Amino acid sequence: ARRDSSVLGALSTPGMRVLVCTLGCSGAVIGVLNVAIPAVAQHQGQASTGGVLLAMMSAASMLGGLYYGARNWKMSPDRRYVWLAGIFAVMVAPLPAAGSVVQLGGLLVLVGLAYAPSLISAYLLLDDLAAADAMSEAYTWLVSANAGGIALGAALAGLALQHAGLHWTLALADLSAAIGLTVGITHHAQLTCHADRDTETEPGDVDVTCGH
Repeated sequence: ARRDSSVLGALSTPGMRVLVCTLGCSGAVIGVLNVAIPAVAQHQGQASTGGVLLAMMSAASMLGGLYYGARNWKMSPDRRYVWLAGIFAVMVAPLPAAGSVVQLGGLLVLVGLAYAPSLISAYLLLDDLAAADAMSEAYTWLVSANAGGIALGAALAGLALQHAGLHWTLALADLSAAIGLTVGITHHAQLTCHADRDTETEPGDVDVTCGH
């Protein structure tokens, strides 16, 4: 289909911009943890458990995704996404206070359980928020936002470990999750604005009531 002349492409809808920002923040949390958790394990004198801790978080994320997909949810996807971002932020918050590898493992399981459902909700919202002729581009934006967030989080975690220590490195994960939640709450209205699917409009046009 013919595209309009917007230089923003799939990001021309405000809801897509909110999704990209919040998904980048949650990805940054994972990036920080990918670097910080092995460092914490090494600091505790149990370097070999670093991979086990990350595997526990990944397994919990898989289970969380399976549970999420098996349920018939009554809450709308936009509200669900914001609620899950809140749950994710709450689960991440205690990580800097973990006093042992065992405590850290338990907290990472909770983080993993919340991560996959939040990610799934973002992709569910994609169907409503992206313009009809920009779905592939919109999907790529979300993939890139998540991967870019992970990369940025890992880079910042490396710097924090070198210059600030483990506690502040884990606090970066808290900050990233909090920023994502704040953006989701303050811009929730944009997540409810659906891209125009009216066949009488020009391809690429979006619902102007959503704002820009």
